[in-house]
Amino acid sequence: MHETFMAQQIAAELIRLAEQHKATRLTRVVLKVGAMRQVVPELLNFALAAVMKDTVGDGAQFVVEPVPPRCRCRKCAAEFEVERWSYLCPSCGSGDVAGLTGDELIIETVTFETDDEEKEAE
Repeated sequence: MHETFMAQQIAAELIRLAEQHKATRLTRVVLKVGAMRQVVPELLNFALAAVMKDTVGDGAQFVVEPVPPRCRCRKCAAEFEVERWSYLCPSCGSGDVAGLTGDELIIETVTFETDDEEKEAE
């Protein structure tokens, strides 16, 4: 289950961000995860809740926003969203394409509390 390893890496970064911003509690985290990472959002949420237990992120809401794969054809320059894992250009049929999106693993926003107030970091 690679979601657990991913959750450990995300948790380490979230804890670092919390320390940097002197956060007392993380309340909401939005993640952008590319479809090519083959992440099951529910499993990632479960793993994040487990690894954040007894940390500044215990009880935080984790939102996983999927990012579909998009490509650009090197032959005709058409951009398209990959459907059913077909990487053939729908305009010219070429298989010579470059990936644009779909491999992301991005902490998009983190909402946290400090002793003074609630803040959001991007």
